[in-house]
Parts: sequence; structure tokens; C-alpha cells
Amino acid sequence: MYYSQTWKFKKYRDNFFAKTNTNWTSNKATTLGITFTNNSHEMLNENLNPKIKEFELCLHKWSLWKLSLLGIITVLKSFAVPKLIYPLTLLHNPDQNCINKIKKLMFQFLWDNKPEKIQEKRLFKTTVMVV
Repeated sequence: MYYSQTWKFKKYRDNFFAKTNTNWTSNKATTLGITFTNNSHEMLNENLNPKIKEFELCLHKWSLWKLSLLGIITVLKSFAVPKLIYPLTLLHNPDQNCINKIKKLMFQFLWDNKPEKIQEKRLFKTTVMVV
């Protein structure tokens, strides 16, 4: 079954490319700001690392201001986190190192690189649903 599906796809692909005078590339393609590659790990790195750098730069710019806790939360929700929402919704789940880096940057910004006033485990309540 798999062989016949692959054969049908190749036949359709070759027919389509012959009619439209296009070529198939196996390297990478970019559309709507997302770069798609054959390797999912490479695709995550290529799309997420620049966005994390933008996220970090945004937090650095705002850390120069003396903000209240409400102002810091507003900056996180309005300016910083939206930079990550689009690539994270389109791509597969990032690895745990990436998530930990984002959390670390957010907490450093939230507490102004000082010790936490509220423990992280108290901020994130986990609920278990029993079915």
C-alpha cells in the first residue's frame, strides 16, 4: 500500500512540475516567515533561535526602565511573548532546553535579576483531572 501511494505521489509530482516548469528543492523553503526543512530539529533551530534572540533583546530594552510589577507583566504579555507565539504555534514542540531558556529569561526580567519573591512552583499551579 505504501509503495503504491509513493508511486502515485511521484507520478503526480512529476506531472505537476512538467506542466508548471518548476523544480523540486530538497534544501529548505521559506513562507510566511517560517523556514521549512527536511530535518525537524534543524527547522526548530532555524526558526526559533532568531525569535528567542528578539525576545531577549526586547526584554533587555525594557529592563532599562524602572517598571512596576504590573508594567513588567504588561511588557511580557504585550511585547515579548507575542514574538514567540507565531513560530511556536506552527512548529512541533521545542525541546526542554529551549523552554527552560525562555522561562529563565522571563523570570530574570520579572524579578529584575534578583532572587524570586514568589517561588516558581507557586506561580504555576498544576491541576490533575481525574476521569
